[in-house]
Amino acid sequence: PFNNVSQQIRSSISSLVNANPVGQSIDISSIVSIVRAVPGVQSVAVDSPQYDSTHDLIAVAPNQKARIIDPTVDISVSSVSG
Repeated sequence: PFNNVSQQIRSSISSLVNANPVGQSIDISSIVSIVRAVPGVQSVAVDSPQYDSTHDLIAVAPNQKARIIDPTVDISVSSVSG
C-alpha cells in the first residue's frame, strides 16, 4: 500500500508542477493540497523548501519553467508509523 500511495503522490506532484506555465511561481500550499487528496495520506510535512505562513512560494523567473524530470529522484516520500 505505501508504494502505491507514494507513486500516486509523485504522479500528482509531477502533474501539477509540469503543467505550470513558463514564468509562473508555484504555491507550496497547492502541492500540499493535492497530496492531502491522495487516498491513504493522513498528514503532509514539507522539509524543503521552507514552508510556513510567510513562505508559500517556489519562485520561478519569467523565462524559467519548473519541471520534475524523474519523480523518484526529485520527490521524496516517507512514512512515519506510530
